[in-house]
Amino acid sequence: MPTTQRPPAARGGRRGKHREKRLKMLEAKPQWLANDAPYGEYLVDTVAMELFLRGVAVSNHGEDGFVRLVRHDISFAALFAAMRAKIHLRWRPEKLHLIRRLFEDVRHIQSRIRRNAGLDRSVLVTLLHCISKAKGRDVIGALLSSLPVADVAIQDFTAMYGSI
Repeated sequence: MPTTQRPPAARGGRRGKHREKRLKMLEAKPQWLANDAPYGEYLVDTVAMELFLRGVAVSNHGEDGFVRLVRHDISFAALFAAMRAKIHLRWRPEKLHLIRRLFEDVRHIQSRIRRNAGLDRSVLVTLLHCISKAKGRDVIGALLSSLPVADVAIQDFTAMYGSI
């Protein structure tokens, strides 16, 4: 491709637009519901009043106090939703490639463990020409006994989180 011609992905400025859109969405800040606003200013006021009148929510406050309490809780929920969106939209896509690489590595390790599952300890000791006791510990035996445990742990891990 000649150096004067831009690659197809760069034509029209398409490259990187999805990241810009995500970050632009995060610029919006949640607004707190005003506690001193008159009743009926927000739609949540009617829901709070219905809950109060039906006795669904027991409150030590009067009608106005209960409406203010619901407004406050809704504002906190909006703040936490914005924080969660920030994590989901900014941090997660940038780290997702690392998570995928981890799963790929774990699957490769599991395949190697299963490939060597039939190895016998005595064959290893004979082929390696070494003493299997190091500082009073059976290193080869410990390794071979831990491989099936690691295989099960990897299988559980990929079953639980494999949908990422």
